[in-house]
Amino acid sequence: MDQFQIANYGYFCPTSHPIMVDPTGKHCWIDIPKCASSFVQKVLDDHGWISYNDPFAIQGFCKANDIKKFCVLRDPVERWISGFAQCYYEYPGILEILDKPAFWNVILKNPHFDDHTEAMWKFLKHCGRDNPINANLQYIYINASLPANKFYTDLAGYLNSIGYPSDYFRNWKDPVNPYNNVDAKQAINLKLKYMLKHRKDLRENINNVLYYDYHLLNQYKRYKSDKSTN
Repeated sequence: MDQFQIANYGYFCPTSHPIMVDPTGKHCWIDIPKCASSFVQKVLDDHGWISYNDPFAIQGFCKANDIKKFCVLRDPVERWISGFAQCYYEYPGILEILDKPAFWNVILKNPHFDDHTEAMWKFLKHCGRDNPINANLQYIYINASLPANKFYTDLAGYLNSIGYPSDYFRNWKDPVNPYNNVDAKQAINLKLKYMLKHRKDLRENINNVLYYDYHLLNQYKRYKSDKSTN
């Protein structure tokens, strides 16, 4: 993707699968990185969904009220930690940098560095943010505190409901791309969680800068499978 296209998005957009549209053109998935996006992309690809990365096509699908759209949302701080680890796990000395107050002053001014840490609401900014009732958008929630198979149950239920049988993973229990798959990511993840747990001021400040992402959870309709318990 060239720089002109990237500039047209106005945010850190995924370069491979910003959106995927089903073969009928009636359903669209909006990719939000660090929200089980690799897993969802693979499932939809198996069902024949098509990727689009042209800015104008993306806006058109997102704005169309007659196209049913879905995405996956995640606890904003949990996602940000995962995204930060993804962004910086190969950076030398990153664990030591996390201890420096000046670094956090920079972070709290702008915590978004790439598509993994970009605010979730920006990926949905063309989906009727000012009038979410007409956005025709539902989200599936993923959170580490929920039962392990909750996400799989809801995703399978949603895809089944729109005509794409997906029961083969409905009862899976293993987490999606867990942070402990890579030692460096695990170290960053654990340190950030420890710091935010024991630094109330830091946690409150991170919550504040991610305010609009928390607002998303109440702004759009959450999909829950009839076989889901939470």
